[in-house]
Amino acid sequence: MNKLLRHLRVNWWMYLCAALIIVAVWLLLFNYVATPKPNQQIAITYVGTKLESSQLESDLYNFLQSATSQQINKVSVEVTLSDDDYMFTMLMATRILTKDLIIVDRSYVSETFCADYFLPLPQTVVDMFHDAEFYMQDGEIYGFCPSSDSTFARYYGGENNCCIFLCSYSVNAGQAYGKGEVGDDAALQTIKFLLSK
Repeated sequence: MNKLLRHLRVNWWMYLCAALIIVAVWLLLFNYVATPKPNQQIAITYVGTKLESSQLESDLYNFLQSATSQQINKVSVEVTLSDDDYMFTMLMATRILTKDLIIVDRSYVSETFCADYFLPLPQTVVDMFHDAEFYMQDGEIYGFCPSSDSTFARYYGGENNCCIFLCSYSVNAGQAYGKGEVGDDAALQTIKFLLSK
């Protein structure tokens, strides 16, 4: 018994380190398993004057469960409220566009905005939405403009002054930009949902 007590008195720090390592590994594994992979979540950034984001997240999540074969575990809408384009300009200048969609008040979009931050929409995406109103710059189609009677207008307030841009980093746009898998089309289904009437 004395040997054991002496051993613990001298080597207690080794047992403490072993316990801390086990806890750290367990936390890392739990975080890895609990965090949805990029193709299991839809991430949207909105910059404008108003948006009912929690209702949009809920409705969009429910829609995507039946609209796509892709397993979507999370829908997040990050809202930045701003009455002018200053906040939007700062957001775009300091953040890498790793979201699936960017929705922005049309008045904030400058003449060079699209060319600076987005790639033109691939023709395959344009063909999917042939009835939509497109946002164009320099003859290229960059985004979508939901109408005042679209589904998105219910969350925004019915005004027709937003643009929806598909980010080229999205892994949820199928093979549109060569980033995702063929069946991972949740971002495109999200656009269909927002533009529907």
